[in-house]
Amino acid sequence: MKLSKLILIDNTYSSPRRLFQGIRVNNLGNIQKSLEFAKNMTFGDENSAFHRKSRSGGIEVRNQNQLFENTFQGKLSEFKLYEYFNYLIPLPKGSFFAIIRCLLK
Repeated sequence: MKLSKLILIDNTYSSPRRLFQGIRVNNLGNIQKSLEFAKNMTFGDENSAFHRKSRSGGIEVRNQNQLFENTFQGKLSEFKLYEYFNYLIPLPKGSFFAIIRCLLK
């Protein structure tokens, strides 16, 4: 990622606009796992579904669709980060963030 100089306009700094470049998720299995995870966490029974209606420090209350979207995007991101770092350094199977926590200790 190339960093660019901030632009000062009316005493406010902003970064120059650039085109969005999404990251392709090639593994259909990870998409399906993310979808199932988000569905269970959002719409499952009370034993499997647990999400706060608002984010930490947030005042906006999220509805079920927003909870599903956030959970699905987060799980896809976790899989993508795992794939990226596993490409650089072979990692054991498991939750990506649990693995990172172990590596940082």
